[in-house]
Amino acid sequence: MIKKILVIAFSFFAVINLSAKEIPADTKLNSVTVFLGGAELTHTAQIDVPQGIHEIILENVANNIIGNSLQVGGTGDFVILSVNQRQNYLKAKEKTPQLIVLEDSLKLLKGDLSKLNNNRQVLQYELDLLLANKNLGSDNKTITVQELQRMSEYFNKKSTQLLNDMTSIDLKKEKVNERITKIQNQINDLNGKNKPSVTEIVVTVSANKNTKANLKANYLTYDAGWNPSYDLRSSGIDTPIKLDLRADVWQQTGIEWKDMNIVLSTRSARQNNNKPELRRWFIDFVQEMRSRVGGVNEMQLMKSAAPTMDAAAEAESMADYMVVNETQLAIEYTPQIKYSIAADGKPHIVALQSYDLQAEYEYYAAPKLVSNAFLVANVKDWGKYNLLPGSANIYFENSYVGNSFINPNITEEAMTFSLGRDESIVIKRETLQDFTEDKFFGSDVERFFGYEITVRNSKSKEIKLTLEDQFPISKNEDIEVKLIETADAKINKNDGILTWNLKLNPAETISKKFTYSVRHPGDKPVNIY
Repeated sequence: MIKKILVIAFSFFAVINLSAKEIPADTKLNSVTVFLGGAELTHTAQIDVPQGIHEIILENVANNIIGNSLQVGGTGDFVILSVNQRQNYLKAKEKTPQLIVLEDSLKLLKGDLSKLNNNRQVLQYELDLLLANKNLGSDNKTITVQELQRMSEYFNKKSTQLLNDMTSIDLKKEKVNERITKIQNQINDLNGKNKPSVTEIVVTVSANKNTKANLKANYLTYDAGWNPSYDLRSSGIDTPIKLDLRADVWQQTGIEWKDMNIVLSTRSARQNNNKPELRRWFIDFVQEMRSRVGGVNEMQLMKSAAPTMDAAAEAESMADYMVVNETQLAIEYTPQIKYSIAADGKPHIVALQSYDLQAEYEYYAAPKLVSNAFLVANVKDWGKYNLLPGSANIYFENSYVGNSFINPNITEEAMTFSLGRDESIVIKRETLQDFTEDKFFGSDVERFFGYEITVRNSKSKEIKLTLEDQFPISKNEDIEVKLIETADAKINKNDGILTWNLKLNPAETISKKFTYSVRHPGDKPVNIY
């Protein structure tokens, strides 16, 4: 009985495929929601469907559709029998406006190159003719000295002119060829990103009578996404920080997003949404492995000669027309004006939101690493702004300072931004010579270390400075570290950090000394330095 049902079912669908007629339908892209990884696209189409079984071919859709995400619905007096997608290798892919402009430019340049070749060839013909008739006189006729002189002058002048004109044309050809090569490489790059086929959605429908079908198709694709980034600006230590959230939106779906209300969501289409499950955790003995990891990670800041910003009124941006909606699982940014994103795979910057952050400014120095003081801004209550992880360009007093990274996945109460070095705060860290000798106790040796840090405020204002240094932490009971002098520093024994919170008046100098010793067996070297 089951075999008979299967045979009937397969026969039914075989009849559908043989009898169905294709009806091409150009779709309209209605809405786009871009996730941090992936995008959801929605298309609509209106089709006149004759009576019978037909395959409606929805065209102008994304190249790579995630198969299990494809959904098609509609209204009208018809029944949707099946939905699938296919690759059409016979239909030419619609060229992008950028590709059309490049190909037109290439044709014009090749036309210019042909004209230059023609002009050069004519000059070559003229030079060949001149050289072919350079012999003067004949057996029956002699020429005078004056005639010889005139002919020589003409030959020199004409041949020089022809050669110079040919050189000038060669130089023009070289420039045109360089331009042709660049445009051809760009065309090859764009054509390389395009698939040799186009994707089509095939919707098989059955209609008992002629009807008008309104179809709606939506699906996910991984060929699009956006990344958050920031511009962090401060006009001075008496002003709040302005934080501008931007989206670097990209897409290479094969279709242009023209004049769309493109929604940006903080969800990720690639993320695994299955809840985690804890499984049994087994432990056993393993062979001990030792490794040494060293190095210092320092954020590089630079002073730039970038042009300063004018104090004129700021122009409006997309952030002024963006509605922020916090859903149960994500945040969505919905624009109130339409914009376009080309299918070129390049990031397109869209302003999302601006924040005015109240900040406390102070200086920070770790002279063991860098002998400079860094101006930092501490921002509290940052958790209420729904920030996303992303890189940040930092500007202070209208000049570019450097690049940092905003990481909201921290547990500290304040988020700290480094605004650059201040050369007017002079810091020196020197070794105390009285603490350079070793002492021996039996088989043990005790080494003493001492340092003096001197800070001078050359500014005309009082400053606050957090000064930090460190002492080593023993990981072995045979190594003993002892603090001798700390100059009233706050001591963090877990991290081995000494902290001084200083206030310096204009032109004031403050010195801090600290000393410690390290005792260990003399026959076992220690990596103190």
